[in-house]
Amino acid sequence: MATRFHRAADYDRAIAFYDAVIEIDHDHFNAHFFRAKALASLRRHEAAETGFRAALRIRSDDARTHFNLGLLFQGRGRLEEAQHHYERAIRAKPDYAGAYSNLGMVMESRGALEEARKSYARALELDPGLQQARIHLERAEAASSPK
Repeated sequence: MATRFHRAADYDRAIAFYDAVIEIDHDHFNAHFFRAKALASLRRHEAAETGFRAALRIRSDDARTHFNLGLLFQGRGRLEEAQHHYERAIRAKPDYAGAYSNLGMVMESRGALEEARKSYARALELDPGLQQARIHLERAEAASSPK
């Protein structure tokens, strides 16, 4: 039921169902994870962060959870924390193209253009159709090329 509400973007009702599952089984990873995603969709960032951290207490090496924490921190300008979580996502799932792409954006924002280019290039190796990485790679290369 929670999944249906979540897919319909009825996040408050989905959260109520996730809460009920967590009350019965406090270690239910998916309930914590998807509850946190719903909270993030509602822009309830602090509660989402708490939820993702609860999911990580159950599965500390879950790539999706680290990726979503990276998104949350990146969106709030907490770039060092975003970088940490994208790197953890990549460590857990070395073929995670989206994590490489987003890590590249964080590195670019932090002024580390060479690291950004490497991340974008790796993302494109893994997923040649990842347009976001292609656009950012071209921009990073143009910014670092001699004028």
